[in-house]
Order: sequence, then C-alpha cells, then structure tokens
Amino acid sequence: MKVMEELEVNNPEEVYARWVKYVNEYQASPYEGMDDVLKTLHEKLRFSVVSSKNKKQYDIDVVSLGLDDYMEVVVLEDDTSKHKPDPEPLLLCVERLGLNKEDVIYIGDAYSDLLASRNAGIDFAFAKWGGVESKDMSDSNYILEKVEDLLRLL
Repeated sequence: MKVMEELEVNNPEEVYARWVKYVNEYQASPYEGMDDVLKTLHEKLRFSVVSSKNKKQYDIDVVSLGLDDYMEVVVLEDDTSKHKPDPEPLLLCVERLGLNKEDVIYIGDAYSDLLASRNAGIDFAFAKWGGVESKDMSDSNYILEKVEDLLRLL
C-alpha cells in the first residue's frame, strides 16, 4: 500500500487487490543460468536476501523455486521498521551474518537498492538482466550485464 500512496493511486485498495492477484498468478522461474551460477558461487560465498517483500510473497517468489536453499540469512519487510533506501535492512543482514560491511557486496536491480547500499556503506553490484530501472545506475561498484557476470565477483 505504501507504493500505492507514493504513486498517488486514486483507488489504492482496488489496484492493490488486482496487483496481488496478478503477482500471485505469475509463475516465476529463475533467470537462465542462475541455478548453475548459484551452485558454483555457493561453494565459495555466503548468500543472503534483503527484500521489501513480505513472508508470503517471498515464499511464492523465492522459496517455491528452491532458491531459498542458498540463503543463510533472509531479511524481509517485517524484520525492520525502516525500508530501502534506508540502510537498516542491509545493516541488519550484515549483523546477522556476523560480517563487516566492507566484506559484503549487495546485488540489486533497483535504484532504491543502490541508495540503500550507499547509505549502508556497502559495495553495490547492479544486476541489469531482466531489470527495467530507468534511473542512472552508473554509480554502482559493478555492472552485471548477465547472470554469469556474478562469477566475476569471486
């Protein structure tokens, strides 16, 4: 509903109900090559998720695809009072991992991800595949054109 407010939608309840219906009907699948890349990286790196999704939507979008098996820590909407671009969710994730933020790279596909990363003092990699971000993301530490580019982070 926060998005509906920010977009100043005239009938937010009706639009939100349709949005949820369509999202839940959508059958997501991992990007081509993602499973192999995650398997390779998982042997060398630790993975986490910081998302604005609630638990139910995370289960639909991530757990149902088996991608949650790779995640050591998951920080979702209900875990923090502030949300991206505020750094609170990222900093909570780093704390739960027991890492220093200098040892972390946050990978995202939205401008709010880049801002949250900057606000947290964490390096950021922009995942361009499948994204529709229209803002300038050139301030990213890394630009990842395709899924396989994740392997360069090693």
